[in-house]
Amino acid sequence: KKILTAGDSAKLLVEQLVAFSQEPGGQEQMHRDRAADTVLDLNSAVRNFDRLLRPLLGAGIDVGLQLEPELEAVAIGNTEISQILLNLALNARDSMGGAGRLVIETGSIARDRETRDHDSDPGAGTWVMLAVTDSSETAGEQCGSSVLSAVDSLVKRCGGKLKVQREAGKGTRICIFLP
Repeated sequence: KKILTAGDSAKLLVEQLVAFSQEPGGQEQMHRDRAADTVLDLNSAVRNFDRLLRPLLGAGIDVGLQLEPELEAVAIGNTEISQILLNLALNARDSMGGAGRLVIETGSIARDRETRDHDSDPGAGTWVMLAVTDSSETAGEQCGSSVLSAVDSLVKRCGGKLKVQREAGKGTRICIFLP
């Protein structure tokens, strides 16, 4: 079982290296093509990635999953979800100083009208949410701008939205909304 897990990790790493090595225009087209052809069970992807993530975060980070049981599939590739989760989780670990709680949550959001508080709020329709929340004590930057930019770019390629919520004493919550 450990050999299979290591093989899956190696495959993921190679896919990420290939994605990053592509020309910028080619990389965007590759993501659009893959997302259009891929329907993903987000909960299964999060559970599978959780097994790979825990050793990377270290013993000081308590990881919790809050997964909505009846979640619709989303049009995004497993590699993209893994890149998003890896970037957000490692940066959350760093913002917590290697100790704290990280929660990965999924859910469904139905919006009847186009009322939005921010440009990052999802519009009308049904959205699948993926949220990563850390327990950092400050409302400072969880992620460097390059990390958020990379995650936002992946999310936008799939037709999604990214929203960052920070509150002193409660940590940082990054919500991704996918159609």
